[in-house]
Amino acid sequence: MKTKITTALFVALSILYPCLVYFGLQHWSYRVFGFMIIAVGIGKFYLSRSKARKNDALLLAVTVLCGLLIWAFPSELAVKLYPVCMSALVGSFFALSLWQKESLIERLARLSGAEMTPDAVRYTRRLTALWAILLYVNGLIALYLARFGTTESWTLYCGFLSYVILGGFMGGELLFRHYYMRRQQSRQSDSHSI
Repeated sequence: MKTKITTALFVALSILYPCLVYFGLQHWSYRVFGFMIIAVGIGKFYLSRSKARKNDALLLAVTVLCGLLIWAFPSELAVKLYPVCMSALVGSFFALSLWQKESLIERLARLSGAEMTPDAVRYTRRLTALWAILLYVNGLIALYLARFGTTESWTLYCGFLSYVILGGFMGGELLFRHYYMRRQQSRQSDSHSI
């Protein structure tokens, strides 16, 4: 139960962080954001019961690093780099898995009990690469807005538009996957009927 609460808190902080920055910059010290990031990262790590302890440790390291950067260089730019770091980290999880035997999405599919044909393996590898690219581009846009945009434009993108884009990609992929799977099944049934 504690793990679910901590994970939910971490996700909520990540999603609401741009809004907290937008409203908090007017009332709080920059270092409050650093403390918040570090506290939630440490809490999530110590209460986590996941089997992916390496990923949890990496997530902890990135959150603590983000928090410490804000403490060391208290500025609006430093506060705005958290979404950039998270997007780069998650993009790297996807990208680095491409050099392993199973891509991240293939691993997730196997855990859910999906049958992995050679076509399905190729599909999951391509999808993993697309997610990595999308997350890196998302991070670059967030970085550009943090550096050159207004707080309002950064908040709008990081707190709303990026989630719409990522959610749209996920929804579009689900629709395409159903089409792709039906096409694969019809090809297989055509080849068996010959």
